[in-house]
Amino acid sequence: MGKGIFLLIIFFNALFINAQEISKNIPFSFSQKKVKVNENILRIKSLNIEEILLKDSIQFVESQQFNVAHFQAFNFSIRNRDCSKLQDSILVYKSTLTLPKARKIAIKFENLFLPKGSELFIYSPKQKNIFLSFSAKNKALILSHFISKPIDGADLVIEYNQSVLSKKEPEISILGFLNFYEKNTSRAPGFGGSTSCEVNTACSEGDDWCQQINSVVKIFIQSGNSYSYCTGSVVNNTKQDKTPYILTAEHCGMYASAEDFKYWTFEFNFQSELCESPASESEIKSNKIIGCEKIAQARRSGYLGSDFRLVKLLDSIPYKWSVNYAGWDAQEYSEITNTGVSIHHPYGDIKKISTYSRKLTSTDSEGGTQSDEYWKTYWDATENGYGITEGGSSGSPLFNSEGLIIGTLATGSSFCEYATDMPDYYGKISKHWLQNGEDIHQQLKPWLDPLNKGILKLNNLNTYQSNTCKKQKIFEEFTIYPNPAQNIITIGYHNLTVLSEATIEIFNLQGKLVLLENTSAIISNKEIDVSSLCNGFYILKLSKASWNIEQKFVILR
Repeated sequence: MGKGIFLLIIFFNALFINAQEISKNIPFSFSQKKVKVNENILRIKSLNIEEILLKDSIQFVESQQFNVAHFQAFNFSIRNRDCSKLQDSILVYKSTLTLPKARKIAIKFENLFLPKGSELFIYSPKQKNIFLSFSAKNKALILSHFISKPIDGADLVIEYNQSVLSKKEPEISILGFLNFYEKNTSRAPGFGGSTSCEVNTACSEGDDWCQQINSVVKIFIQSGNSYSYCTGSVVNNTKQDKTPYILTAEHCGMYASAEDFKYWTFEFNFQSELCESPASESEIKSNKIIGCEKIAQARRSGYLGSDFRLVKLLDSIPYKWSVNYAGWDAQEYSEITNTGVSIHHPYGDIKKISTYSRKLTSTDSEGGTQSDEYWKTYWDATENGYGITEGGSSGSPLFNSEGLIIGTLATGSSFCEYATDMPDYYGKISKHWLQNGEDIHQQLKPWLDPLNKGILKLNNLNTYQSNTCKKQKIFEEFTIYPNPAQNIITIGYHNLTVLSEATIEIFNLQGKLVLLENTSAIISNKEIDVSSLCNGFYILKLSKASWNIEQKFVILR
């Protein structure tokens, strides 16, 4: 693998996507630049952006889903006969696709079969150091009905590589593409898309809320040809059997069909490990599950209806993801005076936290007195920003001082410049419980209290060992010397026992992991041999289960 190449690789099975990993594989056209690869040029018809934005604005004003992408049908398949045979050892197919006016592009697959010894790459021609790879190097890969990770830009390259020793035909059937189109903002949806005043959950504001943070997920929603972001939370039930229920808002996907729900994507742990946002999305190790089924919902119509949706994932949540099943409080209150937070994914960005200390009051969804189904919520300025909500935050949980969900975000008007005066409105859990209708599919109680215990309050259920919430981040500085270094660096720290059994990772500035070590149970100043590394800047990261610290250093010979 060439120096400075950082690869994103996603491993799939039928229902869930594991964390992204660093791979040594690169497309054949990059590793063998002197070999001419035949390339198809595909151009998709331009969207009528003005018409789409008009429909989006109407939906947004009516507090419906906040659309960010539109599907453009373009059926095609890749088979061996479409490939060029190069160097008598490999078959290569390569196409460059253009979607005018797109900020990002994702591929909607119908079927994907990659025989053993093959690999499919998706990348931008303008970002030649980042590749999305579906690998069947060691065993065949079989997938169906899924949407790829978006690639930045209006152009996208699809490249298929297969060894001639593999006699089986691939099946790469594409239904079309998702055009993440230009909106009336300089920010593209997804990673880095939220406004500057937002607060990452890894900041001090999140120190007392780690269980709640680990219950929140980003949802990518398909509704016909439209796509949107929302936020949801994994919720506990009285059986405490880890049923994979996700609670969000009904207006998230209110037009979705049963077929659409198969494509809904739930992303866990899409968050920064540090208070500062990472430089690129490739630094985040998130996890995904694809597909869900409808369980219960209640629409907000006028002043009536508390706006909730409960869905059930089509697969269980792996234990190793360290997900928390959030508790809830469905008791009836007219006001709440203690502090609390909301945790959410504004504009599809990494996980953020908003803090309130002012009294929550009961209102209708517009702040009036026509009903008492909503919590009127104002946000506070905190140490690291002003955590408001945005499009994509819809459905996010409102937690009380006990860390229990008391509401889900329905609508609001908070924004950075006037956050102190502009409230948000959360549909109450107490109203979701039984008060939206007689049908059990309009109620939360039958699903979150399946034992019919009649309780209105349930605690969190952790799927990881630690029950302590205070993050034990190590903020003290450690030293790396000499800096600049030549062949050996030494890690110095005033309390060396803290670093016992820590993981040491060294990354280059392109994000490539170039060295990995573990410290022993008892360490003195730790020496690391870096003689194999080239001149340049590097980042050394020390981490344990509950904290991580990092420092830059230079190799100069």
